[in-house]
Amino acid sequence: MDNLKEKFLKLRERMLDKFKEDFKKHLELGEKEIPIKTIGPINGVYFERGEKTYFIRPRIRAGIMSLKQMKRINDLAMRYGDGEIKLTTRQGVQIRGIRSENVFNVINGLGEVELYTQAVGGKSIRGMTVSSYSGFEEEEFDVIPYAVKSTDYLIQNEDTYKLPGKLKFAISNNEKDSGNAKYSDMGFIARNIDGENYFDIYFDFGLNLSMKNPYKYSKRIKAEEMVYYMRATVMMFIENMDMKNPRARLRTMNRIIGKENFEGKYREYLEKAKKEIDSIISLKDLYSGTDKKYESKSWAKEIEKENIDDKDINAKMFRNIKECFYQKGIYAVTLKYQGGVIRKGGLLKLIDYLENLSHDIRIKLTNNQDIIIFDLNGDEVVYIMKNFKELLMTSDLEESITCTGIPRCRLALTSSKAIFNRIIKEFNEKNTDLKSELPILRISGCPNSCSLTFKGVLGFSGRMKTVDEEKKIAYTLLSENKKIIYAGKAVIPEDKIPKLMIELAETKRNSKIADFHEFIERKSEEVNRIIEKYM
Repeated sequence: MDNLKEKFLKLRERMLDKFKEDFKKHLELGEKEIPIKTIGPINGVYFERGEKTYFIRPRIRAGIMSLKQMKRINDLAMRYGDGEIKLTTRQGVQIRGIRSENVFNVINGLGEVELYTQAVGGKSIRGMTVSSYSGFEEEEFDVIPYAVKSTDYLIQNEDTYKLPGKLKFAISNNEKDSGNAKYSDMGFIARNIDGENYFDIYFDFGLNLSMKNPYKYSKRIKAEEMVYYMRATVMMFIENMDMKNPRARLRTMNRIIGKENFEGKYREYLEKAKKEIDSIISLKDLYSGTDKKYESKSWAKEIEKENIDDKDINAKMFRNIKECFYQKGIYAVTLKYQGGVIRKGGLLKLIDYLENLSHDIRIKLTNNQDIIIFDLNGDEVVYIMKNFKELLMTSDLEESITCTGIPRCRLALTSSKAIFNRIIKEFNEKNTDLKSELPILRISGCPNSCSLTFKGVLGFSGRMKTVDEEKKIAYTLLSENKKIIYAGKAVIPEDKIPKLMIELAETKRNSKIADFHEFIERKSEEVNRIIEKYM
């Protein structure tokens, strides 16, 4: 493994040397001559809207960071950016508002704590998304070590950064698929059979971002063979997709090859991948340490609910608390910065508290733009509940997911955060208790899928709509539920969406149906009539 890391660091050094040359020319000749999108994303650097500042993405391995790394990200954001940090839906972060003279200060500062900016953007693989509670909850097995070690092999290959298009992997620790394996280009879902670890593999054959069509590979593979299959996918993508195709994605290649021919062709690359990998490292060495042994924690202590004053803690806050499966008195707390945006200085209080704990903790970023603090005892959980109330959501609606959008993203047509704030404001003014009736919303400021708008019951994708010969901001309503007949068809003006949400919430409450999915199934005609009113 040390050899793989050494190879990656040497490759990274060459990539950054080239980027320094190209970035200098970009500054001298301007964006029109050398667009940042042609040189920056492969090294984690992007222009922000307005083309005056940049944001930088470090790669967070499996979404896991140390307290030292969190502190460094915050320090760099405060010193070299505008202080704002964005949590992403691929378990990563963006450090925002960086001026050109500070780009390499940030990249170097991240590297000092082993946070690297390769394999996060451009035509390369992306960091693998992982089930948020893997290793902490009942599961098939802990998939985090497999995700980390397999990706470690891929990132030291030079051709990983010369793909026809981006390539996204995901892994889930059980059939619930909380890692979004079935929503990625290639996904793995864990299976434990007779004490042995396996993966089911899924490939995307969908027509587009909103029409996912996961194809289940015919063979269930041994967990320690995972890297063979990931490397084979990279090889096949490179050799079977036009490098100049602006829409090059794995699903595009898969549809061209066709399901009937896919597996036969894929096995050819699988043999090539095995031969390459076996000549460099043994699977035993690559996956050493994946058999996790859980050790008892002497500091563990259960929450004493009978001693908690209801005036200090809302009972609904406990939805953010999860107890460890292997020992009582060990907890994880989910913290939500609404919209995934951490304002300047917004981490200082949390970092200060965590630094003063008497034992180690773990930090995990989720694909729902949350931060999870693992390995807390009952007293520490209660302290957080009392002192970080603003980060503990009490309804699914408050946990909604928004993309970067305007004013940061260059592709955005709308501000997803602004429409979400308008929705929350409407509920706060009308009836704040109604928030509990709605599910998590997924909102993007353009037709892209940064918020996975097509996943779940209600999503909104930003666009413009002509109303009375005037262009207005609007959103296309999306849903996985086939009973919503207007999904993908209803284009709703921005100013009508808060009222639509209120009416849906009121209708659900009056129906006395607790679950929103069940509400849609049983009251679909009424739901569709309501949606039609606002189109």
